[in-house]
Amino acid sequence: MNKLTHPKYRADIDGLRAIAVLLVVFFHAGLGKGGFIGVDIFFVISGFLISTIIFDNLDSGRFSFWQFYERRIRRIFPALLIVLVFTLVFGWFTLFADEYKHLGNHIFRSSYFFSNFTLLNESGYFDNDSETKPLLHLWSLAIEEQFYIIWPLLLLGISKLKDWKWLSCKKKLAFLAMTIFILLTSFCFSIFEIYHNKSAAFYLPQSRFWELLTGSILAYLTFYKKDLLKFNGDRNIYSNLISIVGALLIAVGVAFITKQKSFPGALALLPTIGAFLIIFAGQHAWLNRTILQNKILVWFGLISFPLYLWHWPLLSFARIVESEKPAAIIRIIAVIVSIFLAWLTYKFIERPLRFGGSAKIKVTALIITMVGIGFAGYLVYFKDGFKSRKSIESYKVSDDDLITPELTRKSDNSCDKFGFGKNIVCLINSTQPEFLIIGDSHAMSLNSAAYLHKSNLKTILISQHDCRPFEKYVEGSQNYCTQIAIDSKIAVTKFKSIKTVIINTFYPDKNGFKRLNLRNINDPNSKESQQDMFVNGYKDLIKDLISAEKNVVFIIDNPRLEHDPKRCLARPLRSKPDDCKIDKKVILERQYLYRQKILEIQKAIPELKIFDSLDAFCDKDFCYFKDDKNIFYFDKHHLSVSGSKKLLDGYLQN
Repeated sequence: MNKLTHPKYRADIDGLRAIAVLLVVFFHAGLGKGGFIGVDIFFVISGFLISTIIFDNLDSGRFSFWQFYERRIRRIFPALLIVLVFTLVFGWFTLFADEYKHLGNHIFRSSYFFSNFTLLNESGYFDNDSETKPLLHLWSLAIEEQFYIIWPLLLLGISKLKDWKWLSCKKKLAFLAMTIFILLTSFCFSIFEIYHNKSAAFYLPQSRFWELLTGSILAYLTFYKKDLLKFNGDRNIYSNLISIVGALLIAVGVAFITKQKSFPGALALLPTIGAFLIIFAGQHAWLNRTILQNKILVWFGLISFPLYLWHWPLLSFARIVESEKPAAIIRIIAVIVSIFLAWLTYKFIERPLRFGGSAKIKVTALIITMVGIGFAGYLVYFKDGFKSRKSIESYKVSDDDLITPELTRKSDNSCDKFGFGKNIVCLINSTQPEFLIIGDSHAMSLNSAAYLHKSNLKTILISQHDCRPFEKYVEGSQNYCTQIAIDSKIAVTKFKSIKTVIINTFYPDKNGFKRLNLRNINDPNSKESQQDMFVNGYKDLIKDLISAEKNVVFIIDNPRLEHDPKRCLARPLRSKPDDCKIDKKVILERQYLYRQKILEIQKAIPELKIFDSLDAFCDKDFCYFKDDKNIFYFDKHHLSVSGSKKLLDGYLQN
């Protein structure tokens, strides 16, 4: 069997790789704004090199799936395996059970290259939570591998239509047209998703393939339309100009694309076309020859893959251990260590396994090892992060408090069973509920102790994330929020056992009222202010519930924690926890306007009862977020199961 041929080595492409990886590393280290576009440059480079290999070998009749994929495996698996093993071992000694469980899930999915789909269902790439995911960066590797599976199959299928050597010019142009069509379809999908689901636009392969296909178009031109690369006139003038324009496009992208922008979408054209032009200009262009082929950049290009793999786990673990953004010196040290580890990986692991020796033995061993590490990750997930690990035994509090109680934030079929709305969360823990809890995600957290039978309340929950339970006021386009008010009135009629309705929602501070974005759906021209709609919305709801002869209790929302609650705990590598209390005066000052509005509602409806959550969490001077055994929050403002129990117990005692 003839071996696959590879394109002639271009040092300038390694230099471009170096630029791409350093942009990403600096961005993740907090040393740049738009460096994440380095991934888009990687996509173009990958599409170009892979497609060049496929075109060349299909044209000569040498293409072999086995050789193609065994080279991919020997290129990717060695460094990836080392990093996955490192995260698994390091996590064993440093992470709490909930953190280790999620890491196990990401290891499992990363080992099979579909972590991008997992991340799609979690928080966005730029969310704060993303910083605590040591394998977040492998989403891009997953997309590349998905492309490597689909693209060769498509090209081989086309080549089988007729012997590749004798394809007519029209056939080749038809292939180019089809590739451009797929590219444009993918690009349009990306634009569409930017306005409908930004996470999907970021993580789905169909919204990213156009960037890899941009490199494929360049490979096609390089292989089949070489005359286009000769330019008319003085090659140096045109090639120099093209590469400089490409570099400027990338520079503009770095300077002006930030994580607040809608990305990828049309903005991804800047790094994508920029990388296209730099490669298209050729290795003899001035910029490519003098800058990109610089020995330092070429060296970084050679270690770019292991550097990309190493840098983020180190930065992420530093973030997890510190429970906040690490100090600049820690981030710089993490970057330096990742460069050193990348060099070691390249020299002693990647190169020996990539070149020489028996390909079958190496590939078989790598596949078996990857399957093994994937199974280990799944086992960690299945075992809920091995809560009884000795390495964290002395640092633990109640495991339930550290884990978001997901089952208390999703419907249990109560909505369908009782004919409630489809877009809300319904939970019931008794056939004869005595309490109806309504509100947003804070109501879900409050209900968690009752639903899990940690608190002696028979409840039914009707809620939805980011919703005020108003019937005629909605937030932005979230019309489904009105369903909470509608179904609450149905519930108190349907369940005669309900005696009390508890209302609990996230409190807006003085700036938060502006961000509510409420509007009157019955009167689009209403001149009511956000504060007026907040007050009137609750008045309408409370009056309806009281008219149904129910006690109505408004729980003034719990105080917010300033930082990740895990900073309140000692943990490996950080033995001294932060102070887990806050001056009560600070809380009262923040909630002042909110409390005034609640009192305004009560003044209008004297039958309304109010329970102040500060009575459960505060003494006369301070508010506390943990006790000796329990932590009361699982994030900065949502109550843990223990926090929910403490609040409900405080209410019952009152």
